Amino acid sequence: MTSRDTSTLRPMPPWDDTERATLIALLQERPQHRSWPDLVAEIMEAGSARAVWDARHDPSLFDAGPPAPVVVAAERINRWRASGISVHTFRDADYPAQLREIHQVPPVLFTRGTLDPGERAVSVVGSRCASDEGIDWARELSTSLVAAGITVVSGLAAGIDTAVHTATLDVGGRTVAVLGMGLDRIYPAANRGLRDRIARDGLVLSQF
Repeated sequence: MTSRDTSTLRPMPPWDDTERATLIALLQERPQHRSWPDLVAEIMEAGSARAVWDARHDPSLFDAGPPAPVVVAAERINRWRASGISVHTFRDADYPAQLREIHQVPPVLFTRGTLDPGERAVSVVGSRCASDEGIDWARELSTSLVAAGITVVSGLAAGIDTAVHTATLDVGGRTVAVLGMGLDRIYPAANRGLRDRIARDGLVLSQF
């Protein structure tokens, strides 16, 4: 991943829920089959999600209130929040600053737990079919990182990931689970309880 030069981008004011919903609607609709990285770059350049929407639709659609796709997106955001999922767009103050610097900025992050954008963290991941020696090594490394005041990140998969999260929590450390699917989908299913424990004492995060 490469860094992005943001020096020439138009300053963007803090977003409200209309901007957030418009971003979700644009990502869902993908006007002119635009990819999400292209849409994010366009929004950064334009200064707002609504400006991009208006450029690709009749601006008067907003005159009588948000267009139907934006209303639907706003309802989805409300449902996510009601279920305990926090929604962070790349324009929100609590969005991790490091992610804004990568080539393909994830436009939205979904979280359960406490997001700490400034924390120091190290990822420890490995095989789902790990040996006993590998499991022991992962546990020892995780507890050493906790002792150094570092947050331990893994993927909530079976094997090494499970050992990493469990060992970190068992010694009172903070761990973050980064999922490759939505927050309500757990694989393996046996890790549902571990996910809930991480959400209570750390963070579960996904861009999906």
